[in-house]
Amino acid sequence: MNAGEGYRIPFRKSTDQELVQWLLRKVDAEQIEWNVFSSQFVERLYFNAAHAITNRVPGLKPEDFCFAAYRLLDSARNMVYRQTLAETHEEFVYFILERKTGYLLCNSPRLFLEAMIKRGIGPEEYENDPAFLTYYLDCVENYRMQYL
Repeated sequence: MNAGEGYRIPFRKSTDQELVQWLLRKVDAEQIEWNVFSSQFVERLYFNAAHAITNRVPGLKPEDFCFAAYRLLDSARNMVYRQTLAETHEEFVYFILERKTGYLLCNSPRLFLEAMIKRGIGPEEYENDPAFLTYYLDCVENYRMQYL
């Protein structure tokens, strides 16, 4: 997205694979294992994914989830996303995707909003899920106000 361009809502939802490919083209990142996160963090992650606005599969148990986690590397290309670390005091920027619920978590607000916008919204969500549509539009507006 460029500052001079208007934003059009893509009525097409990116697949998880497309979202990960987008991420890996956009930033320098590596996939990471769960042992880099505390057990308390992982427990909250399961809870949040189960109750996320994107979750369309009620009753999932922790063993049903399918998370993929990435760490942004310390590179010039990632600097715009790593700026948040000065405020959060975390060691690295992470990007976590849960494949069954569509839950996203990223400790870089900019990258999170870009990922949500890239994910898009499908026609079914547009027609039948006003809460998710509102959430999506809030992400678009938040990005526009903060970064364009």
